[in-house]
Amino acid sequence: MLTYPPLIAANPGDPITSEGWNNLVTAIKTLYDALNKPQGTLIFKVVDKADSSPVADAVVSLLRKDGAFSLSASFVGGSVQAYVAGNVPLGTYSLVIEAPAFAVETRDLEVLASDTPQSSTIQMTRTLITSPMPDLFGLTLSQAVVAVANASLLLGRIIDTHGNDIPPASIPADLAAALVLNQVPEAGALVEPKDPVQLSVSAKVEVKLPVAVPNLMGMTYAEAQAALDAVGLTLDAPISGSI
Repeated sequence: MLTYPPLIAANPGDPITSEGWNNLVTAIKTLYDALNKPQGTLIFKVVDKADSSPVADAVVSLLRKDGAFSLSASFVGGSVQAYVAGNVPLGTYSLVIEAPAFAVETRDLEVLASDTPQSSTIQMTRTLITSPMPDLFGLTLSQAVVAVANASLLLGRIIDTHGNDIPPASIPADLAAALVLNQVPEAGALVEPKDPVQLSVSAKVEVKLPVAVPNLMGMTYAEAQAALDAVGLTLDAPISGSI
């Protein structure tokens, strides 16, 4: 906030006094000084304390101690992988870093006049243990079961393309080679240990060709049953005598 000297209001035709002129000159100089005042550039590398991997979804906030200025740093990806704040007025700030699944980090920061950016690394402590969901697409069901177990997840439900539920605890041997076509959660999603996983897998294509029903008129029950067995059909209910 700029503090300017008192400027005297003048009416048309009033002479400009030396005091009024000097106040005007002082106000202009004050404005120039404020515009030319050194400002800082800050670079924050925010990383997971556990493995030093970048935390790209954090909110990095700066609040000057006198309450006159606040801003948020913006994340820059690519080779930078850091949060950058430019044109920051000099002074003492409260720095607050927040990110999902991490404890909030706060600290004091002094922004100094410098020709080079001020850089610092902020380590975030994870409060919620998560890991990326493995990509199971195209694996056989037996391979997917191993991958789910290795990721400390639980196999919740398995459905084949015919809509049949397959019991995760006792997968039939003939389905071990079925391919995973879909998964929930999706690959790359952050999951917690023991989260349930649902799989959709391929199933054998069963094609049943239509057959002609034989003429059973006049046949005995045994003869009709034999005729139907020959074409793969069955009787709905026992029939006695002739048809």
